[in-house]
Amino acid sequence: MKCTSGWCTSRAITTGSVRNTKTFRYIVCGFELLFPASLPGMFERTVTLGAAEKSFGVTGWQIGWAYGPGTLLKKLQTLHQRVVYNASTPLQIAFAKMLETEARVSYFDEMANELRDKRDYLVQMLFKTKMEPILPEGGMFVLADVSEIASRVDLSGESGEFVDMKFVNWLARCHGLQAFPVTVFCAETGRKKRENLVRFCFAKKRQTLEEAALVLSKFELAPAL
Repeated sequence: MKCTSGWCTSRAITTGSVRNTKTFRYIVCGFELLFPASLPGMFERTVTLGAAEKSFGVTGWQIGWAYGPGTLLKKLQTLHQRVVYNASTPLQIAFAKMLETEARVSYFDEMANELRDKRDYLVQMLFKTKMEPILPEGGMFVLADVSEIASRVDLSGESGEFVDMKFVNWLARCHGLQAFPVTVFCAETGRKKRENLVRFCFAKKRQTLEEAALVLSKFELAPAL
């Protein structure tokens, strides 16, 4: 990001702009994100977008904000009037109240700590089942390589073109656990390389994660499933 900033400022680029979305700004573990607008010479080239949905768990409210130089925001405002037209006033007021509450109770810090604990719990759970989770530094999902456990499962009757699709269908049908196949996010040329990766969500109630742990514990020592 600093290289991009230096490249833009050294060439005095004024016709282009950077869009920075920070929907997951506070859903991080142990570090702070670096934003383009905070770098020297980049504020006047950047529009920073934010949203309430992920950080406050209010998906569907469609409440967000944007800040940056007036020259860029004026164009964004013109576009916004024709795309969204208006927003829900009660939801805007509710979100303003949430921000006021956060200032008093450090909601974002508590949320990050809680999600980190749940992430670690899920990662340990997956390791015990011989899956190979990739430890994320932010967000609310863990990717895990399920090739070993998938090789011990009869997936021949499951629908789907790739291993991850067959595996998540089997996991949901036979054990009531829902995961997500990674190949649906990939370009067609890259799906085969990533077909052993499955995505698990840890932004769940502790009780839900514990129930999932009981199900996954059945896989720890089973020679074949």
